Amino acid sequence: MKYIFILSLFFLSLVPVKGYAIEPIPSELYHIKPKSLALYAHLQKGEFSAVHDAFEALKEKGYTSWDGAGYFGNYFQYWTQPAEEIIEHANEWILAQPLSTHPYTIRGASAYMLGTQIRGSKFAHEVPQESMERMNTYFKIAKKDFLKAIELDPQNAYVQGMLIRMLRYNEPDKGYIRQVFDMAKKNIPDYYPIYGNYMSTLAPKWGGSEKEIWGFVHEQEQNGVDPFVIDRLHMDAHHYVADYRARRDMDPALKKYYRTFYNTHFAQIKIWADVSERIKRIEAFEPKYARSFLQYAKWARDTGRGEESVGYFLKAIEAAPIYVGEKNVFPLANFLQSGEQFERTAIFIQTYLTYFKEDASPERIRKAEEYMDWYHGDYMDWYNEIQKQEE
Repeated sequence: MKYIFILSLFFLSLVPVKGYAIEPIPSELYHIKPKSLALYAHLQKGEFSAVHDAFEALKEKGYTSWDGAGYFGNYFQYWTQPAEEIIEHANEWILAQPLSTHPYTIRGASAYMLGTQIRGSKFAHEVPQESMERMNTYFKIAKKDFLKAIELDPQNAYVQGMLIRMLRYNEPDKGYIRQVFDMAKKNIPDYYPIYGNYMSTLAPKWGGSEKEIWGFVHEQEQNGVDPFVIDRLHMDAHHYVADYRARRDMDPALKKYYRTFYNTHFAQIKIWADVSERIKRIEAFEPKYARSFLQYAKWARDTGRGEESVGYFLKAIEAAPIYVGEKNVFPLANFLQSGEQFERTAIFIQTYLTYFKEDASPERIRKAEEYMDWYHGDYMDWYNEIQKQEE
């Protein structure tokens, strides 16, 4: 409780008075979108060397503190142009720089995206055969490009994580998927997505079992894998097991109550003690690891552990508000307001207005502005001044 109060004071200290502006937290993540779009403009102009050098620089930066992934994916997600257009640019880039790993990466990722869009989010037995065949056509292209990208640069972490993720859709040979994982582990042993993505292929949803999930976790423990990886594997293993048991025990007519069934896993005292210990160690390894903070905060919220939930939501926002996202910040602000926790609500609303005004609905922005106008007039004086400057 004491920590949450101190953290609340920290955030409230960011509520500006006249002449003071909020600094993005972290500014690097906040500015990725415009940098990404500027990079795509270079690609459109055929300035391939500039794009190659930029991606090489991103690789040198290592993995992102907020989710343990690389920077490439954080940039690539803002390339929302039609995938066919990106593929055309990648084709031209390959002709200009055939030994660069990056055009194969973006062409493969774009083909993968097209395949998943065609398939949709339904279970395999619900997808029309024609859609599955079209998906497989794009996945063959993606697989070929991903393997070429790895051949050119075995340190290309993004591609190896994506390849494992893609194979769970249509690769019947589990032994081959394991070979791909072992290759990736040899190349990039500290890159968490390869572990998390491979473990997902062992989930019952993809033909695996609880026994296989925990067997993989314990195998990695026995092999001396980095404890930071192990703790995150345990967290994700709990998610997959909770998801499987919820779907197994739930009557299909009760789909809308899925979260209730899912959360019974984390309501168990022994399991909660385990994830609580894991999150503390994860925080000690990486104090800005928003991915697990957000995961834990949702489990705490949905099992009635309010103080823990708010505390880790706040930690996630402090680490990476953009990663936490608009869909999480506003609902939690409403939840806090209903409980008359007005200072904490102001923290979330301030975050919302600072980072999400471009992505949020006008109605939510209006409600957020009205709340801050009521709560802190000085804040709205500053906010309105910023609005005028941007017009």
